[in-house]
This record gives sequence, C-alpha cells and structure tokens, in this order.
Amino acid sequence: EEILHTSIPTNDGPIGRAFQNNAEFFSEDSGITAPLSYGGETFGAINVLTSHENNKNILLKIASAASVHIKVSLDASLQKSLLNEVNIVRELHESFSSTIDLNSLLGVVLGKTIALLNAEAGSLWLIDKATEKIECRLAEGPTKTRVIGVKLDKGVGIIGWVTENNKPSIVEDCSKDSRFSNLVDQKTSFISRSIISAPLTIKGDCIG
Repeated sequence: EEILHTSIPTNDGPIGRAFQNNAEFFSEDSGITAPLSYGGETFGAINVLTSHENNKNILLKIASAASVHIKVSLDASLQKSLLNEVNIVRELHESFSSTIDLNSLLGVVLGKTIALLNAEAGSLWLIDKATEKIECRLAEGPTKTRVIGVKLDKGVGIIGWVTENNKPSIVEDCSKDSRFSNLVDQKTSFISRSIISAPLTIKGDCIG
C-alpha cells in the first residue's frame, strides 16, 4: 500500500528502464518488469517480485494481452473507435453472408467498401489464374462501364503491386508514386488522384 500512487521518472530503476526501452527487464533484486504498450506506445509496466527468470515469458504474454484492455479503458475515444470497428465488421459479415452468387457478392463487397470510405469511385479486380492477368470484374463511379473488363499484367500499377505483394497500399498523390500506371486512366478518361487498395486474400493466397 505504501507504493500506491507513487510516481517515478520514466528512466528510473527497472520499471523506468522497461518503460523507456519498451522491453522486459529482470534482476534478482527487482524481479521481472514487462512493459504495457499498444499501437507502438508504451504507457505503463507490470512488475512482479520473483527470482525465477523463467517466468518472464509468462509475464510478457500477460502484459501483451492486458495492454489492449487497459489502454481501451484509459482512452474513451479509443473505446468508441474499436466499438465502431467491431460493429462495421459484424455488419459486413452479415451482408457478405446474404448471398453465395459471385456477381451479387462482388456488388455487396464493392458497394459497402465505397460507402464506408466515402469514395468517389471504386473497382474490384480478380486474378485470372489461367492468364495470370488481373481483371476488373466490377466498378462503380463515373466511368464504370469503361473499366469493367480491363485486364492488367501482373505487377502493373497500384493494383498489380498490391496483388503481387499481398499488401495494402495508400497513395495520397498518384502522380508522385512510381508504382502508378495511367493505363486504366487512359482507357476510362478518369483522372486518379489518390488510391487506397487492399488485397483479397484466402489463407495467405491473394485472389484479387
């Protein structure tokens, strides 16, 4: 009880060291200290007085699991954000489960994506395994009829980079990104200013 509400500098002692370095610390005198961190930010630490260093991994797992819940409890805005994300994911799962027809499903996926991101236009591309090309199967926006059916070679443009690397990408200025290809813009007469793209992945395998 004597140490409750006691404050120490963030670089003082084992607790401060764990906090400052965002790494566990052990000594026979002070026991094991594990940092509490979330989103790359260290906001606290757990200290357990024990002489058994082999308990370190257990404490690290506890600290990792507890960090999210403690941070959420401390941050009301984070609570709202996480709750909103959970609700969005739940609604998307319900919408995606409403049909097994491919064309209908693609329409639901793209429609929900554009609405949630408040985007000007959007397109959904799938990889043709036979030709190894990426084909636009569905599009929404002012030039949607011109982009549907367009095929790109693997690795071409932002879409090609995303599918080839199986990683999402945010491009704030297409004209300054070396990966950007204006092939689609030329076909559609649409000027792409900024793009956000994410891979469609099943068990690590990118399908579009």
